[in-house]
Amino acid sequence: MNVLYLNLTRCIYCRACEVACEREHDGISRVAVTLVDPRQPVPVSCRHCEKHPCLEACPETAIEAAPGGAIIIHTRKCISCGLCVIACPFGAIELDAGGKIAEKCDLCEHRQRDGRLPACLLTCPARCIEYGPLDDILAVARTKPGATFVAAMGETGTVVTLPDRSVPGV
Repeated sequence: MNVLYLNLTRCIYCRACEVACEREHDGISRVAVTLVDPRQPVPVSCRHCEKHPCLEACPETAIEAAPGGAIIIHTRKCISCGLCVIACPFGAIELDAGGKIAEKCDLCEHRQRDGRLPACLLTCPARCIEYGPLDDILAVARTKPGATFVAAMGETGTVVTLPDRSVPGV
């Protein structure tokens, strides 16, 4: 199984990941790049947690852990209760514009079924998004400056490298 790696020291706030996600999901982006402060953009999307609180909160089993590690929402089962939105510790789930269906990143599951990678990481010009086996991602993350946090247990989740704020201009 694979994990998502976000190297936030490289994000340039170009928002290409949002555009790629929109292109793959019928005009609706399931990732949003947000400025935490004037110097730090952060892509906000599902972290595909191992303990998926959204899945536990859903009363209709509309959320599932797919075999590849992605947490997906079955839109036909969603009853618009919003419990998954409340349960998500990353604020990565939203109800659609009509307030009817929960939406979130699915790691481009439709692409992965065809052996292709998620669109966001292929589009990112700064190469701040990677996806692969946990051991490979950790090997890459250990070579990067900054503080690395592992929100992955077993073989699912996300690894994030944050900029070192003690370095001027970073």
